[in-house]
Amino acid sequence: MSHLDWDQLPGPVRAAITEHTGPIEQVVPAADGAASDLAVTVHTVTGRVFVKGVRGDHPAAWMLRNQTRFTRVLPAEVTPPLLWSAEPDGWLLIATDHLDGRHPSLAPGSPDLPAVADALTRFAAVLTPAPHQPCRSLADRWRRLPGWALIADDPALTDQLNPATRSQLADLAELEAAAPGRLDGDTLAHTDPVLANIMLTRCGPRMLDWSFPALAPAWTDTAFLVPRLLDAGHTPQQAERWAATIPAYAAADPDAVSAFAAALAGLWTYRTLTAPNPRQTQLASIARRWAHHRTTLVTTWPPTPSPAGSVAAP
Repeated sequence: MSHLDWDQLPGPVRAAITEHTGPIEQVVPAADGAASDLAVTVHTVTGRVFVKGVRGDHPAAWMLRNQTRFTRVLPAEVTPPLLWSAEPDGWLLIATDHLDGRHPSLAPGSPDLPAVADALTRFAAVLTPAPHQPCRSLADRWRRLPGWALIADDPALTDQLNPATRSQLADLAELEAAAPGRLDGDTLAHTDPVLANIMLTRCGPRMLDWSFPALAPAWTDTAFLVPRLLDAGHTPQQAERWAATIPAYAAADPDAVSAFAAALAGLWTYRTLTAPNPRQTQLASIARRWAHHRTTLVTTWPPTPSPAGSVAAP
């Protein structure tokens, strides 16, 4: 999604931003923030402010409202503090401190890996128990969207899987069904620790964009990051060894982590079968690879043409 330029914003929106920041010297578009209509760093005489915004009828407006609500209560050692929010002319705006930093590399041997591990360790400690804020649990979220069960119940989706995969669906759905019961926890988990949401700064790592937080076990964000490590070139064994350097993950019930991996693979596979795009397909394949490593239930599933001529889920 492309962002609007400053001059393309409605006058009341620019005026609302200026009212909070004071005179503006420069506006620099951000490379990230793909789910927003506006993502800029505003340079003022008193410093720099990061501003995100969406139209009120934007499909992602609820995400920015979540981010506003949770950023307000999160400690500054976890995420940039909320400076202000506003709703001018049917828009939703949120402003936080600008961070000087960079996103980490998760490649094997990267010097950034210890900093990321330290961040996940500290964030889990600081956010347990979760800040006092109504928050949906990850168990409830996943209970409402069981990917493998939905695939098994839909012949059109099942037919897109190869025979080896179809033969495992009952086992996968059973393991997936056990996952919510193993995800009780009182940690506020980010649940979307992609590289764009992790920033290494001079003051330490920070986690950005709290749009999908959930109550979950303390090891959850580390588990969400494991497929990203595979995406960066790690083997499942390497990724697991790194994850085990984080105390909460090392202490987690192995069966709970395996159920998590299977459920995540099911959810991402369901998404790519119902709304395919190349990146989602790639992520689903990676999640299944991790689930296979943990459970030996999921096959490697090489792509094969389906009867309809589409590509089977890899």
